[in-house]
Parts: sequence; structure tokens; C-alpha cells
Amino acid sequence: MTARLLLVALALAGCTRRAPPRRVRPATRVVEAVSPAPAAVVWSTVAPGFTWTQVDPQFDEAPARLVWTVLRLDLSRWTLRAWRSPDDRMTGLAPGRPVLAAINGAYFEPDFAPSGLLLSDGVTLGRLAPRGGSGVLTLRRGLASVEASDGFPEDFAGELAVQCGPRLVEEGGVVGIHRDDGRRFARTAACVRDRGRTLDLVLTWNLDAPLRGPGLQWLARRLAGPSPTGDPTGCERALNLDGGPSTGFRLAGSAGHEPLGPTPWLLTASAR
Repeated sequence: MTARLLLVALALAGCTRRAPPRRVRPATRVVEAVSPAPAAVVWSTVAPGFTWTQVDPQFDEAPARLVWTVLRLDLSRWTLRAWRSPDDRMTGLAPGRPVLAAINGAYFEPDFAPSGLLLSDGVTLGRLAPRGGSGVLTLRRGLASVEASDGFPEDFAGELAVQCGPRLVEEGGVVGIHRDDGRRFARTAACVRDRGRTLDLVLTWNLDAPLRGPGLQWLARRLAGPSPTGDPTGCERALNLDGGPSTGFRLAGSAGHEPLGPTPWLLTASAR
């Protein structure tokens, strides 16, 4: 009896051994590592309403030595046209035409025919097709847009229609790529700004390996904003254009990036 009373007394006095308190790991917040835009972004004027820049954005998760190039067009002054290069290269710009810039354009087949819809100045160069891509870059009455290729009107009456894909930024600035497919290539994209009144032509590749570049999901997130060139907002809509070895641009009498592969179809900027 005495021993039992002693045990009760010890328990009441707090001398019994208690289980250690459960350790709770604090919740962690996953934050995507993104460095700010370069301190000095210099825009060069090609002509009134047409500027361009090239920066190394230094994003923490970007491929090494990534180059980010933007050709920015005021569509009240400039338009895009699709041209067939006579030598299937960017050097084949037609002489005597008032063209100040060219980039690689539509997807193409082994025989260099367009893979999907390609319309320029009322002339149909390629028909809408599933292989062409999920989106269509359009210019109509001086305004740019990116629309779904599914259900795109056959009687489209505009200045330009280029079927490509995928759609990188959907209506309202929403990222359109939901997973990383693991593919890393040089890229070309069209970015709609200012309710369609401004069009950015964006090209990005690795300096050390020009065929290589970012994944589509990474590209879509960067285009949705903030911009690597310091713009406070991203693209309202954006479409991936033909990239990889075809990625390239040329400015008349100025800089450029020569594609590693053929570019039978070019998108060229010319004054209205």
C-alpha cells in the first residue's frame, strides 16, 4: 500500500516522464527564383515606330548565356507580310522592297510548303491544317491578335494570318503552357501588347549553343511578365512561331542572327 501511495504522489507532483512534444515543421513557401531585368536596357530606333533591343536577362533558372531579342512594332506605322525566300535563307530578301526587318515565319514541310494557314495581303499561301499548330497570329486593320486555330474562319479577311503553336499566353495574359516537356531549343514568338496596337517579335537562344534555348513553359512565363526588357506588364497574348534551327532575324543595314537551318518563309516588316 505504501509503495502505491508513493507512485500516486510522484505522479501528482509532475515527476512522471511525459512524451516529448511533437515537432511541427514550419510550412515552406515555394518562390520561383527570378532575377530582375537588366539595369540598363537600351532600345535602338530602326525607324519611327520601330525599335529593338537585345539583352541577357540573367534569370536564375534560365539556360546559360541566354540572349533575349525584341523587335517592337507600332502597327499604326508598320505591318508584317509573309514572303517566300527565293534561296530558302534569310539572305533571300527580295531586292528593291521597302523591308527593314525579317524573322523566320511559319512551320513548313520537307518540301518547304507551309504546314498550316499562311495568308498575306489577301493571298492564301497555305491552308489551315492540324499540323500547322494550335494558334493563328493575325493582323487586321492595324491590330494584332492570337486566336485559336480550331474554328478559325475560312473567310478571314485581314492583312496577315500565320498558323503556328502552341499558344504561349492566352487571352488576359494567362500562361498557356502548363507543364515542362523537357525540350530546350532556340525560340521565336509573337507577343501582342497595347490591345493589339503593338507587336513584339521575340527571339531567344543560347550564345554558346545557338540551336539551344529555353523550354516552352519557361518562355511562356517570361512572356506573361514581368518582361526581361523591363516592361511592367507582359504580353496580352503570345504565340510560338517556328524556332529551333530556323530561329533568326535580320535588320536592314544593321544587326542580325543567321539561322542554322533553312527559312523558306519569312515574316517581314515594312511601312504602311
